Amino acid sequence: MIKKISCPACNHILTAEGKPGEKRRLTCPNCGFMGKFTFPQDEHSRHIIEGNRIRPRGVTILAALQVIAVIILIASLILLLPYVYDKSMEEIATEVFGFPILEFLVIYTLIMVPISLLLSYGLLSGREWARFASVLFQINSMTYSVISLNFLGTIVPIYIIYYLRKPHVKDYFHTEQGLEIPVRAVIIAGVSMLLIFNGYIAFTLNPILHDGIISKIPDSRYYGTWVNESQHIEITFYSNNSFFIANATDTYWGTWENGVDPWWILKLEWKEGEGRYAPFFFGSNRMRLVQESGKSGFFSVAEFKKKS
Repeated sequence: MIKKISCPACNHILTAEGKPGEKRRLTCPNCGFMGKFTFPQDEHSRHIIEGNRIRPRGVTILAALQVIAVIILIASLILLLPYVYDKSMEEIATEVFGFPILEFLVIYTLIMVPISLLLSYGLLSGREWARFASVLFQINSMTYSVISLNFLGTIVPIYIIYYLRKPHVKDYFHTEQGLEIPVRAVIIAGVSMLLIFNGYIAFTLNPILHDGIISKIPDSRYYGTWVNESQHIEITFYSNNSFFIANATDTYWGTWENGVDPWWILKLEWKEGEGRYAPFFFGSNRMRLVQESGKSGFFSVAEFKKKS
């Protein structure tokens, strides 16, 4: 018998000849889909190829990105753990964000690692729940970018959503079969919880909506004298926002301001110049100042220990 067969990947019609019940391996000349076709006993049976689906290259790339995300999450967790056990840093982070964010980030990372691995598996296996979850994750990422005013961050998520809705990609995931309502509900609930958290973080980072709460390091954290023995630098911060800085040859009085711009920028200003520094705290008695801009040239990078 001669049958016209529809390719499940691209719907191209090809013709094959065989006997009823005979199995033939066929390759679609249009898209390269390879599979098996069994000639039906019934003339009115639907004629389609049954076989292994060809995974779109973009889906493989998305799955690989999930694995890379797992590596980044694990590395972030390793870097984060020392700060979790630093009581001073924990207090600062809790005051800035309004809740114990360090502990939450640890829990969030431990949850996201298996989810990312599961999502990678689902994408490689052509599971519709993985495609559906990926779309929601990209919507979540877009929302975060918009709230934090990072509009460039919406470009990649928009393209990924567009790609996952292409006909040949949806065919690979058998999208037309749909998802069971409980599975869909669980995915929506999980991503919604993530959206609430990410939305709050984006809100705190937005200097227009929330006046840059991330920049609100308590001024009292600086109060006192900090010394750098190797470069012979000493800085004393006073509660009236004045400071005194000295090295082996020079001394200056000036004013200081914490939280300039939406970032953790410390501004030092005196008659001869000014400097803007990004402060990094290591516990309650160590601090590194990295110069962001300014004309002073007093120091570009220096680590300090708190003397008093």
